[in-house]
Amino acid sequence: MQAEELRLRLFLEGIEVPVIGASVSMSSDFPAAASIQIIATPQALRLKPRTLVHLFFKDLDSQPLTASATGVQPYSLLFCGDLISISFNKTEGTRSITLSCKDHRSYYDLAYTYLWRSYDLKGNIQGSSLEKLLKS
Repeated sequence: MQAEELRLRLFLEGIEVPVIGASVSMSSDFPAAASIQIIATPQALRLKPRTLVHLFFKDLDSQPLTASATGVQPYSLLFCGDLISISFNKTEGTRSITLSCKDHRSYYDLAYTYLWRSYDLKGNIQGSSLEKLLKS
């Protein structure tokens, strides 16, 4: 078995981080999720939640954008999202850290929708908790 180029690049808040492997799952109804393995270092355990994550892959099928970049294969964006959790894995002789990430559609789960009822002709707010608050 020969070693091959991984063809992945990981950036956390714009800083490139060595990556061991990645798994990305996408669905039309749910936010995309990525599980990214990185080298275990003490600094990796200090990453903050909601750190911006960009994962790129080497796109062997696309053409370079400029003529001067001949022979250089461009990278394409595979995943863009936020860091949700970090897990530390240790087995015999190996250590790694797995970053669990979700794309920006995960913010939709945090957003709450409020329904405001329209004002009646007298300018009162009908049927809402705000009406009770204003009357007290």
